[in-house]
Amino acid sequence: MSFFGFGKKRKQREEAEAQEQQERKARTVNGTLSEEELGEAAQEELDAFHERERQAAGQAAGKDADSAGNWADKDQDFDEEAYRKLVFDRSNGPWDVEDEDIPDESYIDLGCLKLPHFENTQIRFGVDQETNRVMNVTLTQSGSSLQLTVLAAPRYHGIWNEVRAGINQGEAPHEVDGTFGKEVLLTIPLPTGQEVPTRIVGVDGPRWMLRGIFTGQAAVAGTKDAEEFDKLFRSLVVDRGEEPVAPKDIIALTLPVVQPQAQDEDDEEEGIPDARPRGPLSKDEEATQGHNILQRRDMFSEVR
Repeated sequence: MSFFGFGKKRKQREEAEAQEQQERKARTVNGTLSEEELGEAAQEELDAFHERERQAAGQAAGKDADSAGNWADKDQDFDEEAYRKLVFDRSNGPWDVEDEDIPDESYIDLGCLKLPHFENTQIRFGVDQETNRVMNVTLTQSGSSLQLTVLAAPRYHGIWNEVRAGINQGEAPHEVDGTFGKEVLLTIPLPTGQEVPTRIVGVDGPRWMLRGIFTGQAAVAGTKDAEEFDKLFRSLVVDRGEEPVAPKDIIALTLPVVQPQAQDEDDEEEGIPDARPRGPLSKDEEATQGHNILQRRDMFSEVR
């Protein structure tokens, strides 16, 4: 795969974004937002929801009430049968990097998370402004989106039940038995008065939990978008790594590495050098990969 980077000065980008936000607010009042702009507005409201969720759960990074050592003690009393009854069956994905039945596909490497290749999908990275760490990735297609976050967990103790309990204290959610076990449904209100259906999923694996937040039609059971995004979620691969991280803290992603595109044969024969970018993708760059679009998105100053 190939990425083309387009560097922009931070100040120019911030000024352009501020101008765009002002223009969009005016169109919001007039009710003339496009479908794409409605999706962006929904993402901003979803970001605000994440922040409220983090505060309600008291999940400041590095300040979890349970230390890694305490969780290690709990691991010693592991009951495999009880564990399997509590967590979602991952025999059809999402996958752990050590699983034997991982599909033989090509993936985009984001460090602790591997994404399958797909087309016509926008990819945005949520970056913590204070630490500059990549905390999540959001995939958007046809008005639906899926935000992915990897959290640390004990090897033999799932945390989705606890994380879900924290969510249930907030935005009047509705818990259901869904495709990936216990799921949380809620709606995110927009400035336009519209409401965006939202579905929160958590899957426990060995020393990790993968959280997926589906919005738009992807959150509505029985729709084509829900089917496609569920398929995508199942195909994800988590590579937890060995870095010590306190349970329920976010494991940072890494940006994909730019792979050089094959140089045009005619240019190569004529001795024209290949000046296309290569190497790690900068957080200050936007990039395109075929029909895919990747871009940076700053988050709130606090980690959620």
